[in-house]
Amino acid sequence: MTIEEKVKIAHAAIIKDFESENEFGTRLFLEHHLEELDSTELEEITGSDNPTIEELLKTIVWIDNESEEMIDFSLPNDMTNYVICVHMDEDGNVEEVSMES
Repeated sequence: MTIEEKVKIAHAAIIKDFESENEFGTRLFLEHHLEELDSTELEEITGSDNPTIEELLKTIVWIDNESEEMIDFSLPNDMTNYVICVHMDEDGNVEEVSMES
């Protein structure tokens, strides 16, 4: 499985995690940044100074950390040191989605 395929699977897992309302993964990451970033920073990455959580979710980008078992996503423009990490096994099966720093 290529890294591009794993990134696609990981991104889908993040969306699924958000929709499941897991309070310690994607939702925590997004809620934290909606509270911590100022309106100028939010507008820079979303186009809105008061975005919804769903609008912020659409901005996440893959961060190439050279690992094929931990696929990291974060906000663009180096806005944060936090990542949404998708842990995968060697076959590309998602094991966990979590917020990490």
